[in-house]
Amino acid sequence: MLKSCEEKDHNKNMPVRMFYRNTFADLVNDAIFALKKKQSKETENRELMTCEGSIKFVSQFLLDNLPAGE
Repeated sequence: MLKSCEEKDHNKNMPVRMFYRNTFADLVNDAIFALKKKQSKETENRELMTCEGSIKFVSQFLLDNLPAGE
């Protein structure tokens, strides 16, 4: 297993989705899902509809839901 991790040729074709899943588990997907859900419920909340507001929401979600030990 260590050999396959260290081989550069083997890892260079790893799909982005797998990289994120290995790095962040499903936190990013959960954060985006929570954002979309909140946006659909609070259509009048203009801050959630902007790029900055969306980024703030996702980053706060990630901070609040970090795995144990992070």
